[in-house]
Amino acid sequence: MRQYFVIIPLLIIGLLNIFVGCERDIKGPPRVNIKPVVNFVNIPVENALFSSDTTIYWYGTDVDGFIDSFYYAVVRLSDVGSDPDAFLAGGGLPTDSMDMWSGIKVELDNTGTNAKVQMSADISDPVRTYVTSYIFLLAVDNKGARSDIVYRSFAKNNHFPNTTVNVNGFRDPYINAVSDDGILEGVTINFSAEDRIDYPRNPPPFEYRWKVFGPFDDSVKSLIDSVYITEVFVDLYGDFFQHGDTLRYFNRLDTNETTGEIDTIWHEFPVNEMLGGNPYGFWQDAILGIDPHMDSLTLDSIDHYKLADLTLLNGYVVDSSENPNWTFNTQVSVFDLFGKQDVSPEDDTTRIMSFMVWCQTRDDAHVPDPVPDFRFITVIEPKFERDVVILDAGIYSRSSVYNWPIFPLDPWEIPNPGEPFPDTSGPAIRDILGEFINDWKPGSFDADDILPDDTVCPDHTPVDCGSGHLWVTFNWRSGTTQDYYPIYAINSYVDSGYASISLREILKHKIALIVKDNTANPIGFESLEGLAVIDGINAGMNAWIMARAAAGEGFVSAGNRPDVGEILSSYFGIDSLQQTGWQERTASGNIRIEDFIGATSLIPSELPHLLIDTTRLESFYLWDSTRCDDPELPCYPFRDLVTGEIITGAMPEVGYLVRGFGTEPLYLYKSKYGNHPPYYIDQREGTVVAIRYDHPYFRTAHFNFNVMAMDEVSARQVFETMMEWLSYQPFINAGKVNANYFGNDVKKFRNISRRLHQLKKQGLLPSMGEL
Repeated sequence: MRQYFVIIPLLIIGLLNIFVGCERDIKGPPRVNIKPVVNFVNIPVENALFSSDTTIYWYGTDVDGFIDSFYYAVVRLSDVGSDPDAFLAGGGLPTDSMDMWSGIKVELDNTGTNAKVQMSADISDPVRTYVTSYIFLLAVDNKGARSDIVYRSFAKNNHFPNTTVNVNGFRDPYINAVSDDGILEGVTINFSAEDRIDYPRNPPPFEYRWKVFGPFDDSVKSLIDSVYITEVFVDLYGDFFQHGDTLRYFNRLDTNETTGEIDTIWHEFPVNEMLGGNPYGFWQDAILGIDPHMDSLTLDSIDHYKLADLTLLNGYVVDSSENPNWTFNTQVSVFDLFGKQDVSPEDDTTRIMSFMVWCQTRDDAHVPDPVPDFRFITVIEPKFERDVVILDAGIYSRSSVYNWPIFPLDPWEIPNPGEPFPDTSGPAIRDILGEFINDWKPGSFDADDILPDDTVCPDHTPVDCGSGHLWVTFNWRSGTTQDYYPIYAINSYVDSGYASISLREILKHKIALIVKDNTANPIGFESLEGLAVIDGINAGMNAWIMARAAAGEGFVSAGNRPDVGEILSSYFGIDSLQQTGWQERTASGNIRIEDFIGATSLIPSELPHLLIDTTRLESFYLWDSTRCDDPELPCYPFRDLVTGEIITGAMPEVGYLVRGFGTEPLYLYKSKYGNHPPYYIDQREGTVVAIRYDHPYFRTAHFNFNVMAMDEVSARQVFETMMEWLSYQPFINAGKVNANYFGNDVKKFRNISRRLHQLKKQGLLPSMGEL
């Protein structure tokens, strides 16, 4: 019973506690966020020495939360002073604004406990001198509390980087472009650098500064070569030595036998004895007068050079390269290189001049290359001062094909293969089409001033010209002038790899008229001459092809559709060509299949209908293969074997084409058989034989025939109409495209040019004479 008196009061007290409860407010001092702690790991140790930027590691802890981010700052000893704590206390590295700090946010995939820290080096003597820097470190937790700042000092020296300039030499000579709005790419320059001692692999990005100097004529370039370019020996410390200087190098420490003191034993030897692969440095060409730092180091040991005299390059800097700032860009394109050249109107013609590309790199410690790299390039300034150049791509050879324009007049004067042509007459294409040009624009075509022989020094020729090369005198084919070039083979040296017309000569003209009036063998656009034409079109020229059998290889087969290639397709709008196989059938089966007697105009208000003039067809073409009396191979054109009269004047191997998108058809095939050809001839009547291509970057035309054999009145009208149409060149030499054009052909045209230039650089692009 007495137990109940004890239990009952306890139950009452317990129930009162349950119903009344405890006081909800927490009493006592407020909770304070504990700041995090940060510190460096054991290595690298204090005052460790580096020659490249090194990854520094640290760690941090936060007992009542987590670390949100780390911050570090790098300050040189010269700015910190002897007491880092006093530097911090004096506000040398404020934390109210983190502008002087680099922050690293802690993420799930990034602990933020390391960074590759960039430290400075002594630019004036980076190899011998170590520069000490302090790395200051702090942590911030999730509540914003900041740790105490900790620090550690490290020292760094640096080795010099090395610059390389690559100017895509396979394009040399370049064509000057006024702007980047056209097909031309300007002068594209690539920069690269290395720092093999500090970064044998995985180097950081380098910075570059560059300039382009010019234009220089031959005399100025020769002066630069003789005065401004010198060879220097650069040792591992970046010191310069000239020929005749002595290099003094540490050998060992030794004890002086007399005084007992420690002496430094030096080894001295002339730098002239230094050959490639030595352990002390390297020889390198240096250009003076550009970089004051390099000049100051170099000129001290060169008595005959005076810095004040090195002013030749002043005023020659190309505008688009005047950028003193350092950049990480490794490629630039320079335009309008001749923009600062002041020339008189009479001298403002197509010219080729030299330029110098200069570049200097610096590494992550801002140490510059003491010997900046440089390259000379040549650039053509196209002025298109003349009107039309005729490029005669026909083959004139006794052993080649029948039916080509007279060259020369007497068929018995056709030389054997490899023999030079006589100067007995002028080429029909030059004289007749040149007359058409002069009638269209009087005095614009030169048919009289024959070019003199040209002496060059290619390989594979029989005359020694020294240094392992060979001189060759090219006796230009009969009748070559500044406006007429027989480009297929300039003479018997067909393996010389020497183009029959230079890019500069092409760029003197506004229009290229390419004539190939043979029944076999294609136009060799995949050649040095073809590349010059393509570069000319890319620069703003227009072009007109008049060619039978423009594509294919050798004699064409009946019904053959040869691959036209990307040049005829891209620049002239031809999808395919259908050929007749006239040469093959005539030679093997004595079957006469020529039937092209004219062309029907699709726009007669602008271009007249055309008909073959049998007199011109017989007079202007060589139909004889020296076997005219052979009954199995009758004379040409199609004659009666008894009377010798022309049965039907028809031009062989005209064929027809399939035009590409964007082209305009001009003429349709007119066959002597109309719509009812014999069984051994396919249907040609009404097929397309002439087109023009009005592309926003250029204008081109392609005719499957030469108008030279047509009725003269109509032929002249067609010729003059086409010349006027091709003369519309509002953007020539301006580097700009039609503002209304939204296509994307620039990349295609540039890639074609790059491919051909690369083949040229590799020696794989032949001249037309080698095809």
